[in-house]
Amino acid sequence: MVKKGAKLSKKIREKMSAAAKKRPRRKHSEETKKKIGFSNLGKKYSEEAKAKMRLAWVERKKIGVSEETRKKISIANTGKKLSKETKLKLRLSKLGDKNPNWKGDNVSLGALHTWIKKRKPKSKICERCKKNPTYDLANISQKYYRDINDFEWLCRGCHMNGDGRMNNLKQYG
Repeated sequence: MVKKGAKLSKKIREKMSAAAKKRPRRKHSEETKKKIGFSNLGKKYSEEAKAKMRLAWVERKKIGVSEETRKKISIANTGKKLSKETKLKLRLSKLGDKNPNWKGDNVSLGALHTWIKKRKPKSKICERCKKNPTYDLANISQKYYRDINDFEWLCRGCHMNGDGRMNNLKQYG
């Protein structure tokens, strides 16, 4: 047995490390996990300790995961099948404004129309005249908000009348 606090040679540390890796790892029971959680509840850290933890977190974020670790994770996950529930959770975790590519209202008109088309079902007939089939997704307020209720499906004639383009055609045509 090694005395506590004694300096160990590199050779002995390597032997101890190899032996530790051979031992099977035990997992904590749910009861033990709860006890550990409760023991850490309300724990107060000094400002120095908080600063060290914050610095370590920032460094981990900068560095990320090493290439070797990525390969190990990839190998471990190869061939695993995800349940439908897990796939849904993963999908929902990056949906909408949680997606790193989300631009909010700072988006092009084409992208906004695409976003609305996915969410507003196309009606068979024009929402204004109730006669002709719909062709266009028209913005009501002319402000182009990311709001489904600010758009309507119109026939080409109603869309041009609503935008004032029909008057321009008559005036200059």
